[in-house]
Amino acid sequence: MMTGSPTQPPPSPTVYAPCAPPAECSRCGTTLDGADRAGGWWSQVRDVKITTFVTGYLLPLLACPCCGKINAAQAPQWAHPGSISYGPGGR
Repeated sequence: MMTGSPTQPPPSPTVYAPCAPPAECSRCGTTLDGADRAGGWWSQVRDVKITTFVTGYLLPLLACPCCGKINAAQAPQWAHPGSISYGPGGR
């Protein structure tokens, strides 16, 4: 549930990003250089940060004791031995 009010933001933003104060009055156009601070408003934006992760598959190779053929373990269908691939969530 969201908390907060027009004068008090919800608690604990992850990052604070300062905004530059206005340069001139929005009504009459007078410069605000040196003007007294009259309080402050707040705004919060909820967003999603997508991250990636890498899974390394170790594919054992086994030599057949009968004929000597080298046999490789099967990787998942999205993993291609000897290369870098994108998994099902990155397509």
